Amino acid sequence: PNIMPYGKLRLSWAQVGSDTNPYQLGLVYSKSNLTYPGYTIGYIDNNTIPNKELQPTITNSFEAGLEMKLLRNRIGLDFTYYTQISENQIMGMATSWTSGYNYRLINAGEIENKGIEIALNTRPVQINDFSWDVNLNFSKNSNIVKELVDDMDMIELEKAAWLDVQVAAMVGENFGSIVGPDFKRNASGDVLIDPTTGLPQYDKSNHVLGNASWDWTGGLGTTLSYKNLSLWALFDAKVGGDLYSMSARASYESGKEKGTLEGREAWYKSEEQRQAAGIPKGDQWTPTGGFIAPGVIDNNDGTYRANDIYINPEEYWMSVSRNAPGMFIYDNSYVKCREISLSYNVPKVRLGNTVKGLTLSAVARNPFIVWKNIPNIDPDSNYNNTTGMGLEYGSLPSRKSYGFNVNIKF
Repeated sequence: PNIMPYGKLRLSWAQVGSDTNPYQLGLVYSKSNLTYPGYTIGYIDNNTIPNKELQPTITNSFEAGLEMKLLRNRIGLDFTYYTQISENQIMGMATSWTSGYNYRLINAGEIENKGIEIALNTRPVQINDFSWDVNLNFSKNSNIVKELVDDMDMIELEKAAWLDVQVAAMVGENFGSIVGPDFKRNASGDVLIDPTTGLPQYDKSNHVLGNASWDWTGGLGTTLSYKNLSLWALFDAKVGGDLYSMSARASYESGKEKGTLEGREAWYKSEEQRQAAGIPKGDQWTPTGGFIAPGVIDNNDGTYRANDIYINPEEYWMSVSRNAPGMFIYDNSYVKCREISLSYNVPKVRLGNTVKGLTLSAVARNPFIVWKNIPNIDPDSNYNNTTGMGLEYGSLPSRKSYGFNVNIKF
């Protein structure tokens, strides 16, 4: 019993129906904060087309779990495997702006979620008045789109209309595919270069460029305690989700990003040589320096040669910024410190009879990022956490806050 004082195996199956806000089924008035002249103004929200034919979402779920406590409860383990199949999933589908609406509510089809969750709670150190607690959690989820409404292969969920990039639900893919145009490539995957311009060629059809769903997420909470003083910290990690950064795209297109400097000085020198030779801009001239776009040129005989055409780097970055969104899709993996607190429990002998407990705490929330992969922006940046996941444009960083708490028990 000291080795494993507690163990539990659980199995469950459930079928659950869920709906949406009843006011989403028809056009209804909302009350405005404006008055004229002295009367309350009502208006109809035209953001989402209502759908009177909506059916409830039916979710069939199965879960198996194991709970254990080991070594006199110094170690606690909770493992869960689950699978869920949701039919008639209710979601907002992006619609043409000419309709006067941004979205319409639909029953999307069938989505399968399955994954694992692991929680580990331990106290590795307990010596007299000192203790160290560590709590770990890990989760991995796969959410495959099995079927869509009306036998469609793809439903657009959110769109960056200025660049034809969209977040979509695609049959056979994880929910949250990032879709858009891409470079034209040869069979080896090399980018094809136009020999007349030195610029990449583009395929305007839809390609899966990434996916906003996380491969896995995890967290770490740890507490160091000595007598009445304790230090607590919470970290979380998210790995594998992709993010299209419009901020990065705008930075490259305008030449403000450091990466656009390559070839710039050499192009200026080439232009000085052209002007010194008395050749007007636009006339026949072979640049002597500049930027060489990565890729190959088709020899039209089944072979390819490496691109060697010098071009103005400004033309290159403006071209790819407007036609190749995959250049600005990043692996958005990160590790963040979510909270740190230092607490002191005032001894009861100092409180008297009225106050039963007094805790003083200094708290910092979102104090720093331990590591991130995406440059220049906060990895938490998203249009929203549902249909707009995977898209970012000029987003503000997460708010940091620092405070002091006083908790009193009477």
